[in-house]
Amino acid sequence: MLMTQPNYSYRAIDAMGCEIILERSAERIVCLTATGVDSLLELNLEPVGYLANGIALSS
Repeated sequence: MLMTQPNYSYRAIDAMGCEIILERSAERIVCLTATGVDSLLELNLEPVGYLANGIALSS
């Protein structure tokens, strides 16, 4: 049996009205808030970059 992935598309609009459409699952995540980093770690996801004291770092 040949397994195929279903069509994947994710659409989001932020508070400023900017639209983002992902045609496939995200492979890497950058987080801009400490709360966001905590949330990702609770989900066992590690961001590839984040802000610490206003300074961009990579993990």
